[in-house]
Amino acid sequence: HAAQYRSPPAMATTTVTEETEVVAMDCEMVGVAGERYDPNDKNTIENALCRVSVVSGNDKAGYQTLLDVWVAVEERIVDYRTAITGIDSSTFAQKPLIPHAEARARVQNLIKGKILVGHALLNDFKVLKLRHPIELQRDSSFYRGLRPQGWQQLMEQKHSRKFVKGRIPKYKITPSLSTLVSHWLKETLHTGTHCSIEDATAALKLYNLHREEWEASLVNLSEKKKSGSTDVVSLGAAVRTSSPRPSTKLTTPEAAKYEKTQQELALYKRRLAAAQKKKAALAAGNGEVATSPPAAGAGSASSAQAPAPAPGQQAATPAQGATDPKRTTNEPARGAAQPATVATFAPKVEALKKMFDNQTKLLEARKELAKRFSEKKEQQQQQPGGARAPASISPAQAKTAEP
Repeated sequence: HAAQYRSPPAMATTTVTEETEVVAMDCEMVGVAGERYDPNDKNTIENALCRVSVVSGNDKAGYQTLLDVWVAVEERIVDYRTAITGIDSSTFAQKPLIPHAEARARVQNLIKGKILVGHALLNDFKVLKLRHPIELQRDSSFYRGLRPQGWQQLMEQKHSRKFVKGRIPKYKITPSLSTLVSHWLKETLHTGTHCSIEDATAALKLYNLHREEWEASLVNLSEKKKSGSTDVVSLGAAVRTSSPRPSTKLTTPEAAKYEKTQQELALYKRRLAAAQKKKAALAAGNGEVATSPPAAGAGSASSAQAPAPAPGQQAATPAQGATDPKRTTNEPARGAAQPATVATFAPKVEALKKMFDNQTKLLEARKELAKRFSEKKEQQQQQPGGARAPASISPAQAKTAEP
């Protein structure tokens, strides 16, 4: 079902007013064997619609059930999810079932042009295989105004390892409907099996309780979308908009080279910063220790100035390399690995700085080259009849453009 489903359009096309009718919907699902089903892997089980309910109303007038039907499942059912749906193979066969197409059409007629309330509406849209304008969706799982204080931080701590590994985006951690009902309505939901009528009614009660502030958060939705800063999830819609993409499109090999050079430049920048930091640490510590060998003839002087050995300790001899007046018998002999100092580390910093400067120049050259090739390609596409635009840059010029 997921392969055939497409997300609702992100741009608003319907005007919402105070008189817009509100309905709520919920679906129950069973597990079916799809094309990639593996009996040994539960993650390959797909969802299929088995029941759908639509309700309306408010606390004053009461809540009415507009639709509650059981739907025939064409695929092979491998998991009835009895603990949730309350059905098994025998009880489901006794239900008055209607075709999926009929259920879909009836739901579509009931919700058309109306505000649709629900919890995790994307799952319902997938199994119903229908769309609904995003500006008419009110999803209680995504609207952050319903989340109890401190709940987000608690979930981030609980799933911190998954967040670090990038396995679960933060916006996908959403509260359950029973959690919201318990917090706001002080009621208990899902004591046993789930009922789609009860779930839809609970979601509608939450919406009616917070309708004023919920709708106020959506007033400037279209303006925020244009700026690219809108997180539709936080506003209670069922689709998350992506951040605006960079204006530069990698449509040519030259642009791809430019992007690769950017990545290399970032690497050089990190290496240079690490080297400079280490050099500063050496200078602040024991960075002035000389590492060059002593001048000729200094051996006798150093021997005379060398401190007397401690009791039970053998004095250093010139053969052992004790020619440095600042050396002691506890220091490594000549030829051993010497610690890094400012004098030995400075050339490495300068080399990295030179590589960084060269990479910066190369980046600017490739950026200009990519821009010129992109303009040339756009001119070719704008020519009538597919005619090629006159070349704005020759291969020889492109070759000499890079340093």
